[in-house]
Amino acid sequence: MKFDCIVIGAGIAGLSCAAFLSKAGKKVALVERAEKPGGCFSSFQYRGYHFDSGIKAVENAGLLFPMLENFGIMDKLDFVKNRVYAGFEDKVFSMESDESLLAYFDFLGERFPESRSGIEDLLKEMEELNSFMGSLSGMSGPLYGKTTFLTKLKSIPWFFKNGKKLLGFLKKLKYNNVPFRDFLRARILDDELVSIIDEPFFDGTPAFFGLAYPTVFRDYFYPKGGIERIPLEIAEFVRNTGGTVLTNTEVTKILLERNLPVGVVTDTGDELKASFIVNAADAKRLYNRLLPENTLDKDFMQRLNSAQVSDSVFSVFMGVDTPPENLDKPVEHIIYVPVAAKYCDYESPDYFKTAGMEISIPCLRDPSLAPEGKT
Repeated sequence: MKFDCIVIGAGIAGLSCAAFLSKAGKKVALVERAEKPGGCFSSFQYRGYHFDSGIKAVENAGLLFPMLENFGIMDKLDFVKNRVYAGFEDKVFSMESDESLLAYFDFLGERFPESRSGIEDLLKEMEELNSFMGSLSGMSGPLYGKTTFLTKLKSIPWFFKNGKKLLGFLKKLKYNNVPFRDFLRARILDDELVSIIDEPFFDGTPAFFGLAYPTVFRDYFYPKGGIERIPLEIAEFVRNTGGTVLTNTEVTKILLERNLPVGVVTDTGDELKASFIVNAADAKRLYNRLLPENTLDKDFMQRLNSAQVSDSVFSVFMGVDTPPENLDKPVEHIIYVPVAAKYCDYESPDYFKTAGMEISIPCLRDPSLAPEGKT
Protein backbone atom coordinates (compact mmCIF):
# COMPACT_ATOMS: atom_id res chain seq x y z
CA MET A 1 0.00 0.00 0.00
CA LYS A 2 1.27 3.46 -0.91
CA PHE A 3 0.87 6.50 1.34
CA ASP A 4 2.13 10.08 1.41
CA CYS A 5 3.21 9.66 5.04
CA ILE A 6 3.37 6.92 7.66
CA VAL A 7 3.10 7.92 11.33
CA ILE A 8 4.45 5.40 13.85
CA GLY A 9 2.69 5.56 17.23
CA ALA A 10 -0.87 6.69 17.96
CA GLY A 11 -0.30 8.59 21.16
CA ILE A 12 -1.55 12.17 21.20
CA ALA A 13 1.49 13.36 19.18
CA GLY A 14 1.05 10.77 16.43
CA LEU A 15 -2.71 11.29 16.36
CA SER A 16 -2.38 15.07 16.06
CA CYS A 17 0.23 14.74 13.31
CA ALA A 18 -1.88 12.26 11.34
CA ALA A 19 -5.02 14.37 11.78
CA PHE A 20 -3.43 17.56 10.45
CA LEU A 21 -1.92 15.71 7.48
CA SER A 22 -5.15 13.91 6.69
CA LYS A 23 -7.12 17.15 6.93
CA ALA A 24 -4.68 18.70 4.46
CA GLY A 25 -5.57 15.98 1.95
CA LYS A 26 -2.54 13.76 2.42
CA LYS A 27 -2.88 9.98 2.35
CA VAL A 28 -1.77 8.95 5.84
CA ALA A 29 -1.27 5.64 7.64
CA LEU A 30 -1.17 5.78 11.45
CA VAL A 31 0.32 2.58 12.90
CA GLU A 32 -0.17 1.63 16.56
CA ARG A 33 0.92 -1.62 18.24
CA ALA A 34 -1.67 -1.38 21.06
CA GLU A 35 -5.28 -2.48 20.61
CA LYS A 36 -6.51 1.11 20.51
CA PRO A 37 -4.97 4.58 20.06
CA GLY A 38 -4.16 6.85 22.98
CA GLY A 39 -0.73 6.21 24.48
CA CYS A 40 -0.61 8.24 27.71
CA PHE A 41 -4.21 9.30 26.96
CA SER A 42 -5.48 5.72 27.32
CA SER A 43 -8.19 4.36 29.61
CA PHE A 44 -9.46 0.89 30.47
CA GLN A 45 -12.52 -0.67 32.10
CA TYR A 46 -12.61 -3.36 34.78
CA ARG A 47 -15.75 -4.80 36.41
CA GLY A 48 -17.72 -1.66 35.67
CA TYR A 49 -15.02 0.74 36.84
CA HIS A 50 -13.32 3.18 34.47
CA PHE A 51 -9.62 3.88 34.99
CA ASP A 52 -7.35 6.34 33.18
CA SER A 53 -4.05 4.52 32.75
CA GLY A 54 -1.98 7.58 31.84
CA ILE A 55 -2.73 11.24 32.47
CA LYS A 56 -5.62 12.04 34.80
CA ALA A 57 -6.73 15.31 33.20
CA VAL A 58 -5.70 17.58 30.33
CA GLU A 59 -4.73 21.24 30.14
CA ASN A 60 -5.96 23.38 27.28
CA ALA A 61 -2.94 25.76 27.27
CA GLY A 62 -4.55 27.67 24.42
CA LEU A 63 -3.68 24.74 22.15
CA LEU A 64 -5.78 21.64 22.78
CA PHE A 65 -9.27 23.10 22.43
CA PRO A 66 -8.41 25.18 19.33
CA MET A 67 -6.92 22.04 17.75
CA LEU A 68 -10.06 20.02 18.47
CA GLU A 69 -12.18 22.87 17.10
CA ASN A 70 -9.96 22.94 14.03
CA PHE A 71 -10.76 19.26 13.48
CA GLY A 72 -14.48 19.95 14.03
CA ILE A 73 -14.74 17.47 16.91
CA MET A 74 -14.85 19.78 19.94
CA ASP A 75 -18.64 19.46 20.16
CA LYS A 76 -18.32 15.67 20.32
CA LEU A 77 -16.38 15.94 23.58
CA ASP A 78 -18.05 17.08 26.79
CA PHE A 79 -15.33 18.68 28.93
CA VAL A 80 -15.91 19.53 32.58
CA LYS A 81 -13.65 21.63 34.78
CA ASN A 82 -11.14 19.47 36.63
CA ARG A 83 -10.54 21.01 40.05
CA VAL A 84 -7.15 20.23 41.60
CA TYR A 85 -6.32 20.28 45.31
CA ALA A 86 -3.16 20.14 47.39
CA GLY A 87 -3.27 18.00 50.50
CA PHE A 88 -0.89 17.82 53.45
CA GLU A 89 -1.64 15.46 56.34
CA ASP A 90 -5.32 16.22 57.13
CA LYS A 91 -5.47 19.61 55.36
CA VAL A 92 -6.86 20.14 51.85
CA PHE A 93 -6.43 23.32 49.79
CA SER A 94 -7.98 24.20 46.45
CA MET A 95 -5.61 25.40 43.72
CA GLU A 96 -8.38 27.14 41.78
CA SER A 97 -7.68 30.76 42.71
CA ASP A 98 -4.96 33.13 43.90
CA GLU A 99 -6.75 33.31 47.26
CA SER A 100 -6.72 29.53 47.76
CA LEU A 101 -3.07 29.34 46.70
CA LEU A 102 -2.27 32.06 49.23
CA ALA A 103 -4.12 30.12 51.94
CA TYR A 104 -1.96 27.07 51.19
CA PHE A 105 1.28 29.02 51.50
CA ASP A 106 -0.01 30.82 54.62
CA PHE A 107 -0.50 27.39 56.18
CA LEU A 108 3.05 26.39 55.23
CA GLY A 109 4.32 29.69 56.66
CA GLU A 110 2.62 28.93 59.99
CA ARG A 111 4.01 25.40 59.98
CA PHE A 112 7.53 26.60 59.10
CA PRO A 113 7.78 30.19 60.47
CA GLU A 114 11.56 30.37 60.00
CA SER A 115 11.04 29.95 56.24
CA ARG A 116 8.27 32.54 55.86
CA SER A 117 10.42 35.07 53.96
CA GLY A 118 11.52 32.37 51.53
CA ILE A 119 7.90 31.33 51.03
CA GLU A 120 6.96 34.95 50.26
CA ASP A 121 9.77 35.17 47.71
CA LEU A 122 8.61 31.91 46.10
CA LEU A 123 5.00 33.09 46.01
CA LYS A 124 5.99 36.38 44.36
CA GLU A 125 7.90 34.57 41.61
CA MET A 126 5.01 32.15 41.17
CA GLU A 127 2.38 34.90 40.93
CA GLU A 128 4.42 36.83 38.35
CA LEU A 129 4.95 33.81 36.14
CA ASN A 130 1.35 32.67 36.51
CA SER A 131 0.16 36.11 35.40
CA PHE A 132 2.27 35.78 32.25
CA MET A 133 1.18 32.18 31.70
CA GLY A 134 -2.48 33.08 32.16
CA SER A 135 -2.26 35.56 29.29
CA LEU A 136 -0.55 33.03 27.05
CA SER A 137 -2.97 30.19 27.80
CA GLY A 138 -5.88 32.55 27.13
CA MET A 139 -4.51 33.29 23.69
CA SER A 140 -6.59 30.42 22.25
CA GLY A 141 -4.16 29.50 19.50
CA PRO A 142 -4.66 32.48 17.15
CA LEU A 143 -2.45 30.87 14.48
CA TYR A 144 -4.74 27.84 14.06
CA GLY A 145 -7.13 29.60 11.67
CA LYS A 146 -8.14 28.60 8.19
CA THR A 147 -6.76 31.73 6.51
CA THR A 148 -3.29 32.02 7.93
CA PHE A 149 -2.49 35.65 7.03
CA LEU A 150 -5.82 37.04 8.28
CA THR A 151 -5.57 34.95 11.42
CA LYS A 152 -2.12 36.35 12.15
CA LEU A 153 -3.52 39.85 11.80
CA LYS A 154 -6.26 38.99 14.29
CA SER A 155 -3.60 38.07 16.83
CA ILE A 156 -1.94 41.52 16.68
CA PRO A 157 -4.35 43.13 19.21
CA TRP A 158 -3.44 40.35 21.63
CA PHE A 159 0.25 41.22 21.29
CA PHE A 160 -0.45 44.92 21.89
CA LYS A 161 -2.46 44.09 25.00
CA ASN A 162 -0.10 41.46 26.41
CA GLY A 163 3.30 42.43 24.99
CA LYS A 164 4.65 43.53 28.38
CA LYS A 165 3.61 40.25 29.97
CA LEU A 166 5.16 38.36 27.09
CA LEU A 167 8.50 40.08 27.71
CA GLY A 168 8.23 39.22 31.40
CA PHE A 169 7.49 35.62 30.45
CA LEU A 170 10.61 35.48 28.27
CA LYS A 171 12.74 36.73 31.16
CA LYS A 172 11.45 33.88 33.32
CA LEU A 173 12.69 31.33 30.79
CA LYS A 174 16.07 31.47 32.55
CA TYR A 175 14.52 29.19 35.16
CA ASN A 176 14.42 26.40 32.58
CA ASN A 177 18.09 25.85 33.40
CA VAL A 178 17.62 25.69 37.18
CA PRO A 179 16.26 22.55 38.91
CA PHE A 180 13.18 23.41 40.97
CA ARG A 181 14.65 21.84 44.10
CA ASP A 182 17.79 24.00 43.77
CA PHE A 183 15.57 27.06 43.25
CA LEU A 184 13.70 26.23 46.47
CA ARG A 185 16.81 25.49 48.54
CA ALA A 186 18.30 28.86 47.58
CA ARG A 187 15.31 30.53 49.28
CA ILE A 188 14.06 28.05 51.90
CA LEU A 189 16.33 26.65 54.60
CA ASP A 190 14.10 23.85 55.89
CA ASP A 191 14.63 20.66 53.84
CA GLU A 192 11.29 19.24 54.97
CA LEU A 193 9.44 22.24 53.54
CA VAL A 194 11.47 22.04 50.34
CA SER A 195 10.44 18.39 49.99
CA ILE A 196 6.76 19.20 50.61
CA ILE A 197 6.69 21.83 47.85
CA ASP A 198 8.88 19.78 45.51
CA GLU A 199 6.96 16.51 46.09
CA PRO A 200 4.76 16.58 42.93
CA PHE A 201 7.75 16.93 40.63
CA PHE A 202 10.30 14.50 39.24
CA ASP A 203 13.91 14.92 40.30
CA GLY A 204 15.55 17.57 38.09
CA THR A 205 12.30 19.27 37.05
CA PRO A 206 13.12 22.82 35.85
CA ALA A 207 12.12 25.65 38.19
CA PHE A 208 10.14 27.25 35.35
CA PHE A 209 7.81 24.24 35.28
CA GLY A 210 7.46 24.08 39.06
CA LEU A 211 6.66 27.79 39.34
CA ALA A 212 4.12 27.65 36.52
CA TYR A 213 2.21 24.66 37.84
CA PRO A 214 -0.60 26.59 39.61
CA THR A 215 -1.59 27.93 36.19
CA VAL A 216 -1.58 24.40 34.80
CA PHE A 217 -3.80 23.22 37.66
CA ARG A 218 -6.38 25.90 36.87
CA ASP A 219 -6.34 24.98 33.20
CA TYR A 220 -7.20 21.31 33.80
CA PHE A 221 -10.26 19.74 32.15
CA TYR A 222 -11.70 16.25 32.01
CA PRO A 223 -13.76 14.75 29.16
CA LYS A 224 -16.90 12.90 30.23
CA GLY A 225 -16.45 9.25 29.35
CA GLY A 226 -12.80 9.34 30.38
CA ILE A 227 -9.50 10.53 28.95
CA GLU A 228 -9.64 8.00 26.10
CA ARG A 229 -12.50 9.93 24.50
CA ILE A 230 -9.97 12.43 23.13
CA PRO A 231 -7.74 9.99 21.18
CA LEU A 232 -10.72 7.93 20.03
CA GLU A 233 -12.39 11.01 18.51
CA ILE A 234 -9.15 12.16 16.84
CA ALA A 235 -8.60 8.67 15.40
CA GLU A 236 -12.14 8.69 14.02
CA PHE A 237 -11.46 12.11 12.46
CA VAL A 238 -8.37 10.66 10.73
CA ARG A 239 -10.51 7.85 9.29
CA ASN A 240 -13.30 10.21 8.24
CA THR A 241 -10.85 12.39 6.31
CA GLY A 242 -9.43 9.45 4.36
CA GLY A 243 -6.63 8.33 6.65
CA THR A 244 -5.86 4.75 7.70
CA VAL A 245 -5.53 3.80 11.38
CA LEU A 246 -3.92 0.41 12.03
CA THR A 247 -4.05 -0.92 15.60
CA ASN A 248 -2.58 -4.18 16.95
CA THR A 249 0.10 -3.57 14.33
CA GLU A 250 3.78 -3.04 15.11
CA VAL A 251 6.37 -1.51 12.79
CA THR A 252 9.41 -3.81 12.85
CA LYS A 253 11.59 -2.14 10.22
CA ILE A 254 11.97 1.12 8.33
CA LEU A 255 12.97 0.64 4.71
CA LEU A 256 15.63 2.92 3.22
CA GLU A 257 16.90 3.39 -0.31
CA ARG A 258 20.01 5.53 -0.78
CA ASN A 259 19.62 6.55 2.87
CA LEU A 260 16.10 7.91 2.31
CA PRO A 261 12.89 6.40 3.71
CA VAL A 262 10.66 4.49 1.32
CA GLY A 263 8.39 2.61 3.72
CA VAL A 264 8.02 0.28 6.69
CA VAL A 265 7.54 -3.42 7.41
CA THR A 266 4.98 -4.49 10.04
CA ASP A 267 4.84 -7.54 12.29
CA THR A 268 2.25 -9.04 9.95
CA GLY A 269 4.82 -8.98 7.14
CA ASP A 270 3.05 -6.22 5.23
CA GLU A 271 5.03 -3.44 3.54
CA LEU A 272 3.63 0.08 3.65
CA LYS A 273 5.26 2.50 1.23
CA ALA A 274 5.79 6.23 1.85
CA SER A 275 8.48 8.83 1.26
CA PHE A 276 7.85 10.48 4.63
CA ILE A 277 7.86 8.68 7.97
CA VAL A 278 7.16 10.29 11.34
CA ASN A 279 8.22 8.39 14.45
CA ALA A 280 5.96 9.41 17.34
CA ALA A 281 7.10 6.49 19.49
CA ASP A 282 10.13 5.28 21.42
CA ALA A 283 13.32 6.98 20.18
CA LYS A 284 15.67 4.22 21.35
CA ARG A 285 13.64 1.61 19.53
CA LEU A 286 13.65 3.76 16.38
CA TYR A 287 17.43 4.10 16.24
CA ASN A 288 18.38 0.69 17.63
CA ARG A 289 15.84 -1.61 16.00
CA LEU A 290 13.85 0.01 13.21
CA LEU A 291 16.62 1.65 11.21
CA PRO A 292 19.37 -0.38 9.51
CA GLU A 293 22.58 -0.78 11.49
CA ASN A 294 25.19 1.98 11.08
CA THR A 295 22.59 4.45 9.76
CA LEU A 296 23.65 6.99 12.38
CA ASP A 297 27.07 7.94 13.68
CA LYS A 298 28.48 6.04 16.67
CA ASP A 299 28.79 9.12 18.90
CA PHE A 300 25.06 9.84 18.64
CA MET A 301 24.17 6.20 19.34
CA GLN A 302 26.48 6.05 22.33
CA ARG A 303 24.96 9.19 23.86
CA LEU A 304 21.44 7.91 23.18
CA ASN A 305 22.00 4.49 24.71
CA SER A 306 23.85 5.82 27.75
CA ALA A 307 21.17 8.41 28.56
CA GLN A 308 19.70 8.03 32.03
CA VAL A 309 16.16 6.70 32.19
CA SER A 310 13.70 9.31 33.45
CA ASP A 311 11.71 8.89 36.64
CA SER A 312 8.30 7.32 36.28
CA VAL A 313 5.27 6.68 38.47
CA PHE A 314 3.76 3.61 40.12
CA SER A 315 0.00 3.44 39.65
CA VAL A 316 -2.55 1.65 41.80
CA PHE A 317 -6.11 1.29 40.48
CA MET A 318 -8.79 0.80 43.14
CA GLY A 319 -12.50 0.05 43.04
CA VAL A 320 -13.96 0.97 46.44
CA ASP A 321 -17.21 -0.33 47.98
CA THR A 322 -18.23 3.15 49.09
CA PRO A 323 -20.48 5.66 47.30
CA PRO A 324 -18.73 8.92 46.33
CA GLU A 325 -20.91 10.98 48.67
CA ASN A 326 -19.52 9.07 51.67
CA LEU A 327 -15.89 9.97 50.99
CA ASP A 328 -14.24 11.92 53.80
CA LYS A 329 -12.67 14.35 51.31
CA PRO A 330 -14.78 14.36 48.10
CA VAL A 331 -12.11 15.91 45.86
CA GLU A 332 -11.74 14.60 42.33
CA HIS A 333 -8.02 15.28 41.87
CA ILE A 334 -5.48 15.89 44.62
CA ILE A 335 -1.71 16.03 45.05
CA TYR A 336 -1.31 14.62 48.54
CA VAL A 337 1.60 14.38 51.00
CA PRO A 338 0.56 12.07 53.87
CA VAL A 339 3.24 13.00 56.43
CA ALA A 340 6.34 15.14 56.69
CA ALA A 341 8.05 14.76 53.34
CA LYS A 342 11.63 13.70 52.79
CA TYR A 343 13.92 13.92 49.80
CA CYS A 344 13.25 11.07 47.40
CA ASP A 345 15.27 7.95 48.27
CA TYR A 346 13.91 4.97 46.36
CA GLU A 347 16.14 2.57 48.29
CA SER A 348 14.83 3.60 51.71
CA PRO A 349 12.53 1.06 53.43
CA ASP A 350 10.50 4.08 54.63
CA TYR A 351 10.02 5.50 51.13
CA PHE A 352 6.30 4.73 50.87
CA LYS A 353 5.62 6.17 54.33
CA THR A 354 6.57 9.67 53.19
CA ALA A 355 6.05 9.52 49.41
CA GLY A 356 3.48 11.89 48.00
CA MET A 357 0.78 10.72 45.65
CA GLU A 358 -1.59 11.96 42.98
CA ILE A 359 -5.13 10.72 43.58
CA SER A 360 -7.70 10.90 40.79
CA ILE A 361 -11.35 9.85 41.19
CA PRO A 362 -13.00 9.76 37.73
CA CYS A 363 -16.57 9.17 38.98
CA LEU A 364 -16.54 12.49 40.85
CA ARG A 365 -16.32 14.13 37.42
CA ASP A 366 -18.61 11.68 35.63
CA PRO A 367 -20.80 9.39 37.80
CA SER A 368 -21.12 6.86 34.96
CA LEU A 369 -17.46 5.88 35.37
CA ALA A 370 -18.09 3.63 38.39
CA PRO A 371 -20.85 1.17 39.36
CA GLU A 372 -23.69 2.72 41.33
CA GLY A 373 -22.86 3.01 45.01
CA LYS A 374 -19.13 2.52 44.42
CA THR A 375 -16.11 4.75 43.78
